[in-house]
Amino acid sequence: MLKIPQSLRTIVALLALTLLYFCPRLSRFEVVFSDLRPTFLEADCYTRLERVREIERNHFLPIRYHHFENAPFGVVSHVTCPLDYAILLLSLPFRCILSADAARELAGVWISPLLGLVGLLVMWLMLKAVRGCWWVLCAYSTFPAIAWAQNIGRPDHQSLLVVLLSWVLVAEWLILNEKKKQ
Repeated sequence: MLKIPQSLRTIVALLALTLLYFCPRLSRFEVVFSDLRPTFLEADCYTRLERVREIERNHFLPIRYHHFENAPFGVVSHVTCPLDYAILLLSLPFRCILSADAARELAGVWISPLLGLVGLLVMWLMLKAVRGCWWVLCAYSTFPAIAWAQNIGRPDHQSLLVVLLSWVLVAEWLILNEKKKQ
């Protein structure tokens, strides 16, 4: 019988999990990339990118008041600045080949699925020592509400919240399992 090395099985399992992860998140790919410029799935995604542009104009300081929302009164922001900064950081490498606006839009399109993938990989590392934990990773990869929060073309704060909440839940589950063993 052919014995497959553990490292090869791990690589194949991670590739399969990544494929399982990206299938529901890229389901709107043709909608997002149907025109010359990316189309976002929700109207408030354009507002998020405007906030990122304002942060850049304001020398990377957070913007508390947004005059461009809720015109003519404006709005005091309730957003998560970490996601705005993540979009800005992700756009920097693209600026070598794209304009600042195009790089920002491309980063906005990809930030949620990439954050979710990082979340999945960290959860895999957390659960690596636990046997039979694949159901947790598969549920995270395919659950519709999580997939929508991390969909391509949807730079929304829910993608960051889902990742952080998932890490907390997995950590809590690991702690409870450890206590049961003692």
